Amino acid sequence: MTPGTLESLNPYIINMPYCTQKDGTRLYYESSGKGNSILFIHGWSFDSKIWEIQKKILNDHFHIITVDLRGHGKSEAGKMRLSLQQFAFDLVHLLEKLDLHEVNVAGWSMGGCLALRLSLSCPERMKSLILISTTPSLIQREGFPHALPLSTVKRLRTQVLRDHRKAIQTFRNLILSPEEERLDTIDAIKNSLRHDLNIPRDVTEISLVSLMEEDLRNSLNGISLPTLIIHGEKDRLCLPQAALFLREKLVHAKLLMLKESGHAPFLTYPLHFFRGLTEFLHSL
Repeated sequence: MTPGTLESLNPYIINMPYCTQKDGTRLYYESSGKGNSILFIHGWSFDSKIWEIQKKILNDHFHIITVDLRGHGKSEAGKMRLSLQQFAFDLVHLLEKLDLHEVNVAGWSMGGCLALRLSLSCPERMKSLILISTTPSLIQREGFPHALPLSTVKRLRTQVLRDHRKAIQTFRNLILSPEEERLDTIDAIKNSLRHDLNIPRDVTEISLVSLMEEDLRNSLNGISLPTLIIHGEKDRLCLPQAALFLREKLVHAKLLMLKESGHAPFLTYPLHFFRGLTEFLHSL
């Protein structure tokens, strides 16, 4: 940072550049605040704008990085096959390009799967793991009933192929619990959930297929990072039993279960989320 520039006068100014991947694809990210770094990874069918509330709350306390995954938001899709593995490769490259070390990686839903992948592929760059409404397997498998039936997810995929905008809205209608529908802030919450229904159909469909194939259960014992699991007791998409499973399998995991929360506790109970997150990070 050059003395006398706008950036040097305002340490909280948002930097909004692109990170060029190895195949030439540009990934959009934002960087703001100062202090210990937190990388936030959004979920399926969303982009980084879903973190706007948390950025406002956390900017005075931490260095916040948010990113649009390949093909989402302002990021290019490129010509590589879209998959969770490719998303994770992109994020590793982003950490390398930004020369980030001891970064706390927070992932929501699909983003939580990517956070788990990062903790396996580049733990040397990470300080902790924050899993928000995350499951190691989206669908039910032998020995893992704590997930959605395969038939349910297949129906969602069919809906995506027929009318992906309507399918995304159907999915988002399941994010809130009945209790959250009665919150005083419900209009603002729903406005956040209505954002960007125009993600390309192929991106949503291929990402969903990749999620259907994902099974990280056997990799969990290889993760030794301090981990905070934040989950809603009324989550209908990533079931709360999956959070209990993660706490049991991860060596250094703590669980914050929010009783009336559904799939997006950082939106519906932002202050509870903030307290749990900051207490965890300050304990490291």
